[in-house]
Amino acid sequence: MKGTSRTTRFASITSFALTIVLLLSGILIAAPPAHAVPTEPLGSPAVAPTEIGPPGSYAEGGIIVSLSKGGQHAARADALAGTLAALSKSEGTSGMILGGSGTVLEQEDGTCVSLVRFPQDVSVPRAIAEALKDPAVLSAEPNYLGTLCDDGQEAEPAEPPAPDEIETFGITNDPMLQVGQQWWHGTDKINSINAWDKAKTNGAVTVVVIDSGIRFDHQDLAANVDASRARSFIIDNNNRVEYIGPLAPSFGKGGDGGSSGHGTMVSGIVAATANNGLGGAGVSYNARILPVNVFPNGVNSVSSYSMIQALDYLTGLKTSGAVPSLKVANMSVQFIAAGPQFHAAVQRLRSAGVLPVAAAGNYGNDAPVYPSDWPEALSVTSIDQNDAFSDFSCHNYNKDIAAYGRGIWTTTNVDSTSYTSDYGTSFAAPMAAGAAALVFSLRPDFTPELVQSVLTSSSIDMGAE
Repeated sequence: MKGTSRTTRFASITSFALTIVLLLSGILIAAPPAHAVPTEPLGSPAVAPTEIGPPGSYAEGGIIVSLSKGGQHAARADALAGTLAALSKSEGTSGMILGGSGTVLEQEDGTCVSLVRFPQDVSVPRAIAEALKDPAVLSAEPNYLGTLCDDGQEAEPAEPPAPDEIETFGITNDPMLQVGQQWWHGTDKINSINAWDKAKTNGAVTVVVIDSGIRFDHQDLAANVDASRARSFIIDNNNRVEYIGPLAPSFGKGGDGGSSGHGTMVSGIVAATANNGLGGAGVSYNARILPVNVFPNGVNSVSSYSMIQALDYLTGLKTSGAVPSLKVANMSVQFIAAGPQFHAAVQRLRSAGVLPVAAAGNYGNDAPVYPSDWPEALSVTSIDQNDAFSDFSCHNYNKDIAAYGRGIWTTTNVDSTSYTSDYGTSFAAPMAAGAAALVFSLRPDFTPELVQSVLTSSSIDMGAE
């Protein structure tokens, strides 16, 4: 469990594929020993309901509330919005209704989670205090803001090594493997190429990429994308509901700047089409990608309520049986503060049988980062090509495993045939997500706990940083 091992119980993803090969050889076909499976209750919230994160960590003009059982949740959320609007000193805002359609998430226990909005001259702490006076309000918290775990495209992407300095990989016909440009697949790195001799996901496992969208028509992604279930849950940093609905094919194409290419890059690391004679190959060897966008177009800011909406959408797909192959969810996002409702949504997803994989964060310190530091998430830090810790990567007792996060060549959204090199824990996490998908493809009966245990218990302890 997180917090019980050394801060530096970082394990190299170098042995991920070795674990998979051993599993396929029958050595680890039995479940890992019982002590390797978490037995403690689900973790406590990052921020207690009575606490509020630092200024700037949340959006003004809205709070997330949990409403008690009793139905009529939308009307009750609207009434609360009116109460909070009445606190405003601005003319014409008294009684203003700002809750409503698209902001209420019904829960199985009969309660609901809702984003309640109000004029921005009403402070969030004051709104929370006022909301908690209502006996129907079970909890109230800020709508915290996060960003991508991406330090930006490298100014001078590294060129592929010279032919006499690389290991070439002949198992697929993808050019980036043929010339060693995607070096992390090598036998002395994550060893994907030997794992693929034994197992290929080939659509049997769906990996969700909760991110900034995807370029649907990219030549190395189109064959593996579940476009019919792709969704957007976009609430901007002013708590305005910008869009909730299907993810448009035009979203995430090049030319719009900002963050929109990030999801395309992450998706390529998980599941760029292998053995199609184009570009590179994802670690999973052709997992199904389900993109869920939570970022406004070209804006590097995501709200915790958008994350809650996305996570509950995925939990519904899994529990309803609509997507039984949904096994892994990658989240390359970072929040310095997060509330109980965001945490509860991650817990619901894991309880439904989906392994959340989260980037460790790019702040380069040991401060908490969410969702990676919650025990339900497999937290992935970054190492470089020489297996040294990345200076930008966060590190603390809650991190689980390390993967390569610098000089990573992958798909990008500039056009439908483009690739780039990038760095950040954003690109380490999808390597772990792809490895998890391979394990799930081999053992679909495994729980998220067992898959996480296989990956972490068989990896190499890198020692103290």
